[in-house]
Amino acid sequence: MAGDNEGRSPWDAEVVDRLTWRAALHAFDNEFGRKQAVRLSRTAGLRAGNEYARDFMDLNADFRTFALSLQKALADLGIDTLRIESFNPDTGNLVITGEEIVDRDGLSESVYVYDRSFVDGILEVYTGQRCDGWDV
Repeated sequence: MAGDNEGRSPWDAEVVDRLTWRAALHAFDNEFGRKQAVRLSRTAGLRAGNEYARDFMDLNADFRTFALSLQKALADLGIDTLRIESFNPDTGNLVITGEEIVDRDGLSESVYVYDRSFVDGILEVYTGQRCDGWDV
């Protein structure tokens, strides 16, 4: 994990936010147990993704432009490298794959759930439909 933030100030707001959330999610695991921590992580990730989409994403963009913007945002945030495998506009079926930028070894399930739920929250605001279909 060392070097992931190379060239960035250790007090960069994004770095501090990510570290704060990771610490909080680990504390949830320790304090409340895995099941409750995962539930809290899911709720927090969805909310954060909803807010991020409303505040930073162009929700009126066509799907291709939105997807490219989402890919860039996730890479910039150090969450995921996102690839759109297929999209059927008639059914709304979207197949995406994610490849974590950050080494997740040693990170709790709740951190993983938070990141996936963050993406779900962004997609939920853009599509107007609940998104919950990550296949691991």
